[in-house]
Amino acid sequence: MLKEFRRFVFVLCFMICIPTAAKAADIIMSGNCGTYDYNTQAYADNATYTLDSDGTLTISGTGACCYLFSDYVLGNEYKNAVKKLVVEEGIYSISDEAFFGCKNLENISLDFVVEIRSGALNDTAWFNNQPNGPVYAGKVFYYYKGDIAENTTLKLREDTVSMSDNMASLVFTNPNRSNITNIIFPNSLQIISGRALDGYGWTKNQPQIIYINDILYGYNVYSEEEQPEEILIKDGTRTICPWAFHSGMGYPICDNVKSVYIPTTLTYIGECAFLECDSLTDLYYMGTEEQWNNTNMTVIAEDDNGGSNSAIFNANVHFLGTQTPVPKILNTSSIVRTANGYTVDADFTDVPYDCTLIAAAYDGDKTVGVATEDIKIGDTEKSLEISAPAADTIKIFIWNIKNMKPLSDVYEKTI
Repeated sequence: MLKEFRRFVFVLCFMICIPTAAKAADIIMSGNCGTYDYNTQAYADNATYTLDSDGTLTISGTGACCYLFSDYVLGNEYKNAVKKLVVEEGIYSISDEAFFGCKNLENISLDFVVEIRSGALNDTAWFNNQPNGPVYAGKVFYYYKGDIAENTTLKLREDTVSMSDNMASLVFTNPNRSNITNIIFPNSLQIISGRALDGYGWTKNQPQIIYINDILYGYNVYSEEEQPEEILIKDGTRTICPWAFHSGMGYPICDNVKSVYIPTTLTYIGECAFLECDSLTDLYYMGTEEQWNNTNMTVIAEDDNGGSNSAIFNANVHFLGTQTPVPKILNTSSIVRTANGYTVDADFTDVPYDCTLIAAAYDGDKTVGVATEDIKIGDTEKSLEISAPAADTIKIFIWNIKNMKPLSDVYEKTI
């Protein structure tokens, strides 16, 4: 009897000590939160959300996540319910003000996110608890809180993948960002959100078109140079940032651009990069048509018609890697001595795109005069006047000034 009693007590104690399984949180809201389709007036299912009873908001899927707390998604009544944010691998971008005003949101997990747009995390417990200085959300440089001393150097973390446009946003801007006169960019940087560097002291001292590593940031709005009619994107460029050739302030800055030269290395063109570039008619691709068709290039558009990058989608594409035969200077070209030098009437064929005809006069190995003329697709002849003393040889050739490459063999004539 005693043994049975002891056995009963043992079993009872064992059962009491067994931890009960934690009750799983209930899902209280779920739905789509992908890119908004203006045609269907619905959010795409590329990204989805779940909000559970513990306050964990989980974003899953691929691509971009929209502004959740609109009347069409979660609605403002759920803002205070969010305590933790988990953005899973596959979601690369979070839109403007996506979680703005979630005052009880204290913990975030978004190490896989590449782009975080302005205001996405402002007015949350997480943001308000950040100390003054550079603020990072995952691997994204999100903001610089507090005052910025004059002539500050901003050294980005070695694992930084992007810079948010929160610093330059009209609503969330840091007014002291002009005091950042030097920025050290790591090789890990992949993208800079739309016009994120505008207003920095560093930006004002950059060339007309700003490159950072293999990223084309965009047109320098502070440049006093004349706006270009053509843009040659440097070979090796991988990314064109959002709003690169539009100010993002409601007016275009490159509305005179007629042609853009694209290297084979380019893989990404951000949203609104060529917004309102209405004069853009021609794209010149530095590779072959086969390369173009097989490229993994992503061009961000807002709808099936190209949306904010419609200028790119509607442009005529020329494939410079397939031009055969190469341009040729014909032997019907004539050279006539004048009182001040030489008149060169050059005949040529197969001009592949806008380039430059050059005629040079030589006295032995010494160049004594040069003349140039721009030529376009379809041109077959051009007249040039070389101002030069007596020469023994005239050389004529076609040159790509932008790439600094000869396109034709040199036509040489002894005079």
